[in-house]
Amino acid sequence: MKMLSYEDIQAAGTIKEEVVEIPDWGGSVRVAALSFERYHEMLKFRADRQAQGHDYDLVIEALLFGVVEPKLTLEQVEALSVPAITQKETMGEILRVFNRLNAINPTEARKNSSATDAGDSSSPSPEISAGDPSQN
Repeated sequence: MKMLSYEDIQAAGTIKEEVVEIPDWGGSVRVAALSFERYHEMLKFRADRQAQGHDYDLVIEALLFGVVEPKLTLEQVEALSVPAITQKETMGEILRVFNRLNAINPTEARKNSSATDAGDSSSPSPEISAGDPSQN
C-alpha cells in the first residue's frame, strides 16, 4: 500500500456538503460538514454561550456552523421567528443532515447535552467522532 503524503491526505479530506430542500421556507439551504477549524469555532462558541448562562442549543449551532449557504450570523439566527426555526420538518431535516455529515450520534448528543445542562461541563455535547464511514 502507498505511503500517503500530506497532499494526498488533504486532497481526500474535502468537506462534504448537501443541499437541503426546505419547503416551509420556499427554497433550499446548503449544509456542510465541519472543518477542523469550524469545529473548534463551534466549541468556543458553545463554551462562551454557556459561560454567559445560555443553555446548549444544537439548532443554533447547526444554523450557524452547518448551514453555509446562506451564511447566517448569530444576530440573524436570534432574529428568526420562532415558527421559522421550530417547525419539526424544517429543523429536523437540517439537523439530520448536519448530524450525518459530521458523524454525530444523536443518542450520544442527547446524553451529553443532558449532562452539560445539569452542570457537568466535563463532557461537551454533542461528540463528533470518526463514525462509521459507510454511513456517510
